[in-house]
Amino acid sequence: MTELARDVKKHVAAIRISNEIGLMPRKMWNILLLNAYDSLLTRQQHTIHLGVLSEAMGYNSRNYVRLRESLEKLSTTAVTWDIGGKAVEAGQWSRHFSISSLLSWGKVEDGVLYYGFSPILAELLYNPEIYQRISIAQQRLFRTAYGLALWENCVRYSNTGSTGLLPVEDWRQLLGAMAKTYDEYRRFSQKVLMPALREVNAVSNIEVRLKVRRTNRRVSHLGFLVRLKEAAAGTIVSPAVLGSIAESMEFRQLLEYGITDVQAKLWIQEHGFEYIREKLALVEEKRLNNSISNSVAGFLATAVRNDFKSEKLTQQVAEAAARKKQQQEGQERQLKTRREALMREYEQQARRAFLDALAPDARKQLLQELQEAKRDDLFLREELARLGLESPFIGHEILVRIPDYKKRRDKYVHNSLKKLGLLV
Repeated sequence: MTELARDVKKHVAAIRISNEIGLMPRKMWNILLLNAYDSLLTRQQHTIHLGVLSEAMGYNSRNYVRLRESLEKLSTTAVTWDIGGKAVEAGQWSRHFSISSLLSWGKVEDGVLYYGFSPILAELLYNPEIYQRISIAQQRLFRTAYGLALWENCVRYSNTGSTGLLPVEDWRQLLGAMAKTYDEYRRFSQKVLMPALREVNAVSNIEVRLKVRRTNRRVSHLGFLVRLKEAAAGTIVSPAVLGSIAESMEFRQLLEYGITDVQAKLWIQEHGFEYIREKLALVEEKRLNNSISNSVAGFLATAVRNDFKSEKLTQQVAEAAARKKQQQEGQERQLKTRREALMREYEQQARRAFLDALAPDARKQLLQELQEAKRDDLFLREELARLGLESPFIGHEILVRIPDYKKRRDKYVHNSLKKLGLLV
């Protein structure tokens, strides 16, 4: 598979299920597609452990009744590739019209789900004319079917910025809100549209804004402006840039340790490569010490779930942090010492330049002013009598007479430190 494994390719028409399928069945179907994707065209039967399926869906209960209900819903829900019914309304057959149930069959034995897609749906999903990438990690965050459906139908437009305008009835179909109670737009907006929009903006990687068109003062068309959130900008990128999760060393190592395909993909997607490498290193460390008493896969799952830390790695991290802190403190001391030296250097230069620029009468007048000002200070009075304006103890009195002295000094110090490479 050349696409990111975290992204399930889904045909646009397949996403646009014109039925109230519900939240859990939607999530389940995405997971089943992710799990089967690499062998969609080569195998008619796919398997996934119910525990893995539940975890991937974000369903933490051991009560599998709702999972069974979701399976039943998928096997009885039809999806067509003429979603708006335009060809049917015109009394014509579309050249591209197709129909299938979302799941062809399924059975559960000993905690394992065996299932399959219809051949026509499998072929369409694997070689779609138009496809989008759906993040499995993102869908786990949704708590309503309407929010998830809206996100699925908007996320592919994050690059173009707009879904375009569709009739309100089409959006009702896409969101699975075809009950008669939603025939009135005000109620549809209040109970379905706006709650879904708020959920998408609150939990997902995109931000959407509603656009409406009115016909005869009634809302007739809807659309959404779609923007990828800045914090998520790295999550929707070209697979050629990031490479495939399924082709990564971390993914292969997880499989070698007995982690299932879909679980490995989800771990990498949720936690990132660095986190998984850390846990793999911990497992290797424990194996070398013969510290894993039971299953390696079980220990690894617990380590990922509870963020176990390697003692060796923790020590290395602590030592690295101490070295970094020591290095930073040394750099700060060096910077402080150099800054103080440059300030003294500029002070001497500025003072010398100021005094050299004074005419003899001005120098004499300044000396008299200072002698008068310091007449109560015996030490300074003697210094001025002995060294005059060259006394190092009257530096401040001279510097305050230099226009913009502090501003010029600070600029000199800053530029000098930059030249020395001590400031960026």
